Amino acid sequence: MTRRTGNLALMPSDWLEMHPVDAADRLLAEGDLVTVRSRRGEIELPVRITDRIEAGHVFTAFHFPEVRTNLLVGDSADVDTSCPEYKVIAVTVRGARDEPGLATVAAPA
Repeated sequence: MTRRTGNLALMPSDWLEMHPVDAADRLLAEGDLVTVRSRRGEIELPVRITDRIEAGHVFTAFHFPEVRTNLLVGDSADVDTSCPEYKVIAVTVRGARDEPGLATVAAPA
């Protein structure tokens, strides 16, 4: 639905926002492709390094279905309203070409 509005001018693609300290800990540079993994799934998207995000947290939107961000959270919803689960989950973030096993951070989305 967001593709029928002017939102694409504001956000032409999805990315993962990460604090500079967390990016440096993972040897990531602006635009690097990262793997974001939860206990439910895994996606890849470019990283955007910003101090808008608190250290220890990451953020991404859900605007682009081809990124498949919902794979990270599953399909649970409120039983009365069918409203999707608020998307705050624990994830692991690493460079897409790195070995698995780096630190876990929270991902408000």
